[in-house]
Amino acid sequence: MEPLSRLEAVEAIRRLKARYFRFVDLKDWSSLERVFTADIEFDRTESASVKNLVTGEWEPPLPPHPLIVKGRGAIMQMIKKAVDGLMTVHHGHMAEIEVISDTSAKAIWPMNDSLRDVNGKFVLRGAGHYHEEYEKHSGIWAIRKIKLTRIYLEKL
Repeated sequence: MEPLSRLEAVEAIRRLKARYFRFVDLKDWSSLERVFTADIEFDRTESASVKNLVTGEWEPPLPPHPLIVKGRGAIMQMIKKAVDGLMTVHHGHMAEIEVISDTSAKAIWPMNDSLRDVNGKFVLRGAGHYHEEYEKHSGIWAIRKIKLTRIYLEKL
C-alpha cells in the first residue's frame, strides 16, 4: 500500500470512530447504524469488569460465557438498551491504527466514558480500550469487530 493511501485510510478510520462516539452520545441511531458492517461482532465480555493488576483477579468476576453480540440489528438493540434515556459522553484518544491492506485495518482506542441519568445523577464512569477491526466496502470504511475492555470502572 502506498504511504499516501495508508494515511488516507488512517484518517478515514479516525473520522469513522469519531462519528461512532458522537452518534452514541447524540442517540442518532440511524447514523450510528451506518458505521457498522452488516456482520459486526461486539465482544462485551470484559466491559463490566476490571482486572486487578496486582492480584490478577477480575472485579467483579467475568461472566461464565463470552458475551458476544453479532449482527448490526442486534448491536443496535444492545447499544440502545444500554444508553437510551441516559446522558453519555464518550471520548477516544491516541488511536493505534494499523492498516493491514486496502480493505482491512485494526486499531486500539484508549477511551473514557461517563453516563448520567436524565436528572444528571451519576450512573457510571470508566476508562479502557476499544479493540477494533475495520473493513472497506465500496470505498467506505466500517467497523467489523469491537471488543471493549476496562482498566477503570466506577458505578453508582
